[in-house]
Amino acid sequence: MTMSKTGRIAHFVKYFAIYFLILNVMGLASIGKLQGLLSGAGAPEFLQQTFSGTFLVTFPGVNVAWWIIAIVEGLVAILAIISIIRLEFLPERRKSWLILALSVSLVTFAILAFGQNLVENHESVASLYTYFGATVIMILMVRTDWKDWAVGKDS
Repeated sequence: MTMSKTGRIAHFVKYFAIYFLILNVMGLASIGKLQGLLSGAGAPEFLQQTFSGTFLVTFPGVNVAWWIIAIVEGLVAILAIISIIRLEFLPERRKSWLILALSVSLVTFAILAFGQNLVENHESVASLYTYFGATVIMILMVRTDWKDWAVGKDS
């Protein structure tokens, strides 16, 4: 079966939204963090204060934790860019790199949620849990690609 015209449009809109979201949320966050770190600023002062009563201050250290988050977020963006270069947004292409990017996003949200749990910021943990769940849904959408919704006659 082939995709209908409207099905193909919906397919490309869906993938545009997924890539745009990944690059926006993870890519821009990573760039902002890395710019600050590379300029020698380290983690923002408010984070130093937020985590001052936790073991994170000594191991691995707030600055190291900030570097880790920046690198993992950047990795997600890089994996998404690789996916785009490999034309994985095309309907007939496997989406291996995109699924990997989304999976690493799950790790990012888990790391961030861990940090927020350390300081008992339950509202942020709930938001990150929601982001985690939404990312799982995106992974399922990409894995199954739900082509059967788009196949058929144009109406």
